[in-house]
Amino acid sequence: MPIKGTFTGSHSFGALKAPLGPGITATGGSISYWNGWTIHTFTSNGIFSVAGIPATGQTMEYMVVGGGGPGGNGLGGGGGGGAVIHEQSHSTQTGNYTVTVAAQSPTPQGQSDSGIPNGRGYDSSLQYPNGTVMTAEGGGLGGWWDGQTGYSGGCGGGGANKSNGNSDWVSGGNTRQPDYGCRGGSGQRYPDNNSNNDHRAGGGGGAGGAGHWTCGTDGYYQNHGNAANYGGATGGCGYYINFDGTARYWAG
Repeated sequence: MPIKGTFTGSHSFGALKAPLGPGITATGGSISYWNGWTIHTFTSNGIFSVAGIPATGQTMEYMVVGGGGPGGNGLGGGGGGGAVIHEQSHSTQTGNYTVTVAAQSPTPQGQSDSGIPNGRGYDSSLQYPNGTVMTAEGGGLGGWWDGQTGYSGGCGGGGANKSNGNSDWVSGGNTRQPDYGCRGGSGQRYPDNNSNNDHRAGGGGGAGGAGHWTCGTDGYYQNHGNAANYGGATGGCGYYINFDGTARYWAG
């Protein structure tokens, strides 16, 4: 079953729902019912099968969610959320829809992107019976120690801190799929360049909002002195929707 609340980290869900008319049957996934709709939810790979003859103009609605991106290793930025593809009026096709749900996203090896495919989390996808594939990309890898920019993905990963006496901004990653996700927040060395402990990294982007920048006002910082590695940034919110009777956020 889908999980309530803000969706973060490395998991993802793919969901399909179809209003079933006369002569149409559908199988696959975990089936539930709400407000006259039959809902097929996939939390692992599977087949959504539609049989019969669709009524004229009959449509179905689906949502595909990419896997979350990993956070950066070593004072790193937050990982980006996966892209969310939401189609509200897809013309019903009979046949098999192949559903691929992102596995748990990989973990960075050391302070690099070694072992991270394409610098982002895993993708989820839905393949129509006619072969068309809709892919929700995984979120971007967060930047890591000493100024690594965030990676781009379904939503962008947050940029890392900028050290070595440089107070410039470090970019967060962008979304690779416009309209399906948001960019990550920037990282910065803040508020001065006199201490090696002023490490601040950006929040990862979410499908409903961009990741935030790194820190508050001078007064906020001064209240905590030069506490090592203190502070951080809020990640972007998820995509908010109610399609099964329970409103929730996806891909934060």
